[in-house]
Parts: sequence; C-alpha cells; structure tokens
Amino acid sequence: MGQKIGSMETPMFPAGNLTLDPNPLPPALGNCLVCGQGNPHGLRLRFHRLIAPDGTAIGVGADSTVPAYFQGFDDLLHGGVICAMLDDAMWWAVYVAHKAITVTADMQLRYREPVSTGSALRIEGIVGAGRRIYPAAARMLDASGRVVAEATARFVALPAAKAERLRF
Repeated sequence: MGQKIGSMETPMFPAGNLTLDPNPLPPALGNCLVCGQGNPHGLRLRFHRLIAPDGTAIGVGADSTVPAYFQGFDDLLHGGVICAMLDDAMWWAVYVAHKAITVTADMQLRYREPVSTGSALRIEGIVGAGRRIYPAAARMLDASGRVVAEATARFVALPAAKAERLRF
C-alpha cells in the first residue's frame, strides 16, 4: 500500500527490475528545461514507457547523464535539477496514463544520496488513479540501481480552455 498524500493513495513501484520500452515517447514540449528537445541549454530527457517484470507498462522512465554545468557544489548535481527531473517524470506518467494536461499542485521530495554530475542515472515516474487530481511518484536511481532521490506529488488537470492554449 502506498503512502497518503492528503486523502489520495500514491502509487508504489513494484519489486524487481523495471525496463524501458526501446521506443521513446514522442517529444512534445520543445523548450522545456527537462524534456525539451529544442532547448540547447536543457537536459533533453527522452521518456519511454516503463515496463514491469510482468511485461505491463506502468509509467515512464528516462536514462540520463547530466553535464557538469547543472552542478550545485563542485561535481554534485544541483538539488533543484533533481527536483525538476522527478517532477517531469511524474508529469509524463500522468499524461501517458490519463491524457491529461496538468500542473504540479504539491510535491514532497527526499534526497537520499548526493548525485555526481556525469554519472549515469535513471528517472522513473508512475501515477495512480484520478480524474482531476492525480497522485504520482518518481525516483532517481544510480547506475547500480540504488535510489538516490524520490518524490511524491499531486497533479491537477487544467481546465480545457487553458490546456488548449499551451504549446504542446
């Protein structure tokens, strides 16, 4: 059973190794700092469907090696960048599962270990059930599969008129 965010149950990652579908999801947010393929200064993450050991798609994930210009302290990835990566993974998980354009309502984040720039990372996001408010969870893993940061959040669907105005 997942933890509660307000009155909502957050999703839990299943045990076992999760894999990424070989085909990336279509890039959609051109200048997004995290996933925008058109942003020369961004992270340019490409999200894929996240596949559970039983073969079902359960969320999204991306592999990344973050360059040194995103550091905080020498050779350590800035905590705000970690937060942004986890937030984006959860947003994509909500969008893929529910086709909803959302914004982050609130987020809780736990940094477990310092993360070096230039290290191989995996970012994973999953979402629970919802209609207008969606609970989500994300984690960042190092190359050995150890969780170095994790987050939970609630995402709120934008009204249709606002969602249509976004460049997506």
